[in-house]
Amino acid sequence: MAGVFDSFLTLNDFQLHDAKVEPRALRLTSPRGQTVLEPKVMAVLLALAERPGGLWRRDELFERVWPGSPSGEEVLTRAVSLLRKALLAVCEKDVAVVTVPTLGYRLEGRVVPDGPAPGKDAPAAAPSVAVLAFADLSDTGDQAYFADGVAEEIINALVHVEGLKVAGRTSSFAFREQTRDIRAIGAALNVEFVLEGSVRKHGTRVRVTTQLIRSADGFHQWSETFDAQLTDIFDLQDRIAQVVAREFNMLLHPSDQARLAPRLTISFEAYDLLLRARASYRLNQDEATFARAEAMLREAVEIDPDFVAAWIEIATLNNFASAYHRDRTLKSMFEASRAAVERAMDIAPSAPETIIWSANIRYFEGEALTAFRMAKTALQLAPQNSGIMFSVGHYAACFGYHEEAARLLEGALELDPLDAFAWHTLALVRQNMRQYEVAERHARHAIKLGDRLAREVLAWNAFAQGDRDEAERQHLTLFDEIGAQMEGGTQGRPIWEMFARAVFHDSRPDGDMMRQVLSMQMGAKDYEPSASTFTAVANLGMVEELMAQWGDAYAIKSVASVAMWGDYSWARAFRSHTGFPAFAESRGLAAVWREFGWPAGCAPLPGTDGTDGRFACGQPVGEP
Repeated sequence: MAGVFDSFLTLNDFQLHDAKVEPRALRLTSPRGQTVLEPKVMAVLLALAERPGGLWRRDELFERVWPGSPSGEEVLTRAVSLLRKALLAVCEKDVAVVTVPTLGYRLEGRVVPDGPAPGKDAPAAAPSVAVLAFADLSDTGDQAYFADGVAEEIINALVHVEGLKVAGRTSSFAFREQTRDIRAIGAALNVEFVLEGSVRKHGTRVRVTTQLIRSADGFHQWSETFDAQLTDIFDLQDRIAQVVAREFNMLLHPSDQARLAPRLTISFEAYDLLLRARASYRLNQDEATFARAEAMLREAVEIDPDFVAAWIEIATLNNFASAYHRDRTLKSMFEASRAAVERAMDIAPSAPETIIWSANIRYFEGEALTAFRMAKTALQLAPQNSGIMFSVGHYAACFGYHEEAARLLEGALELDPLDAFAWHTLALVRQNMRQYEVAERHARHAIKLGDRLAREVLAWNAFAQGDRDEAERQHLTLFDEIGAQMEGGTQGRPIWEMFARAVFHDSRPDGDMMRQVLSMQMGAKDYEPSASTFTAVANLGMVEELMAQWGDAYAIKSVASVAMWGDYSWARAFRSHTGFPAFAESRGLAAVWREFGWPAGCAPLPGTDGTDGRFACGQPVGEP
């Protein structure tokens, strides 16, 4: 058991309320009695006691106690059950292992290490807060988009407070439609405090009521009502953020100039258009909605040409819409993103949000080294921004830096634990490291959170472990769930079936037919890659065709950029192809490796240092 845990609890006995926990003796003792725990049950208790009141996700706890084990999570369920029985027999009623539905467990109870109390200079744990979606209390009942905007800007403001951990928007807003059990929300997001509020618009005035609540016991730390004119909305958001920061006794850095929430625009009308556009396309992903949202954003920047947030939203929308649009080309959407980002950079070149978006554009254009440098700069400027941390982790995964990618993605998920795509990406990274059991748990969690595309990770995991039928089943389940939407109708299912036989069952006739179909599509005058065709070309080992269209795939190659580091025949064929070094040079990958180090499986050829383009990347990239 020693060596599995890193906290002080491994080395010392500690108190759990009035019970003494002796890890080395596997013993739990109190005035009510004594019991001896199984080693793994004690290991579960030690992990939970590391963050009393905080959430341990099931997959995270399993990996901590049974690292690399092929056992199913039923062993964790059994261990928790035995631990609960032991705590019930020995400890006070205030000590319990609480299940957080669909997420994991947390330990209720006061944990105190044996030995002298920490010195007065010992650093305290950083305070943490989640800002929930604010309720719309307007008479018309149609201002939810505006209430969301107020809450989101408060999140963006608090992220800049040094020493304060702020849960990401995706996770905080996930509780919008649920009964607000503050204790459950605090446990799910692993935060000490929750800020909830309501917004009431009336004419040209707005009233925002906020409450800061301690998640462990539901105690209201403070509540306050703020009134303002709509034209003063940014000052109001700043006032709320300032009050929260002061409540945590946070000192603002001089560079903040005593302001947390910036004035985003000179026009409330432009701001309102931004909020309406953002709310509409987040709710509905279809061509008509994207078109209406972009029209609103274009109107916003026409009103205020220096509205950086609206320019960034135009870039975001076009990037996001590329997976759904069929009436516009990928190139036209990329060009729209690039133009919007360039305008934002002209206005605010040192803002982390514009830097990270400029990095995205550079990466899509093949300037990987510049993109990686810019992304790291953005993270230095905003180290608590979960979205930026995810982007840097995603780049690391694209460049074959698996350990760095996993660390950054896990850091992003610590801040935004309900971000489904971050879980999907982390699953791909673990899959690339041949940690298939861990990858499967992460993928299933992503699916549970709504990212159906993570089912493809399950398909390849099954294939890697020899279960070809399960791989096919997962692949076709994905079509039934979202494939028809991607392909424009159910008629595409026979193609997906043919693909499954070709890839997962090595059917040569089906493989030849698929390649013939793809070749015909790629030969069309107006062809451009789609998510489906790009994936099919890769998985069928059409390496030269894949390289040829890589630059035109823009955002849709996001997952393939990570998956190409997997230990599968198509990925190995891609990396070991004679044209791969030239491809890596043309996309800027080799420049990244020469500056930041060669990824596992890649190395300069004997007698060279790789600066002349002589290197190889044909080896497996991880160990099981």
